[in-house]
Amino acid sequence: MTTPEFAMKHSAEFRRCLLEGDVTTLIRLHKLIAPWSNELSPVEATITMHIARVETKNFPRAVKQFSIEWLADHGYVKADGKWQRSDALEKQIFTEAVGISSSAVGGNKYQLNYKIERGMSDVLLNGIAKGIMEPPMQTEIMQKERMRIRFKARV
Repeated sequence: MTTPEFAMKHSAEFRRCLLEGDVTTLIRLHKLIAPWSNELSPVEATITMHIARVETKNFPRAVKQFSIEWLADHGYVKADGKWQRSDALEKQIFTEAVGISSSAVGGNKYQLNYKIERGMSDVLLNGIAKGIMEPPMQTEIMQKERMRIRFKARV
């Protein structure tokens, strides 16, 4: 049985996968029909599934609309007849974060380092409890605590 015949034999199963969003079976069918091609990861299969839903002519409007929105949310646009990832999403900052770490030169940790980490962690948790959610403000209060502990230790 040639690949096109095999694909036609399983077309109903492909359609069911597209309708139900069954990515696992879609990956398995892809492996059966095109064993020479690279194996799809779940992420690649999900993207491919949504593109196929949008491109299919006779498909329920609600499912198609969901896939259009999903692709837009994940930064995929159709340009010149090809689907591609837009650069706008890649340039967007997703989150800011703060971190706590203290060590001496050479990577050694002394009692003071643990005291600084504990103090910075405590002041961060207290700040969050008070409603300080902006990372720059959190960093500022953590740095003040670090300086206070170092001043007390006369370092």
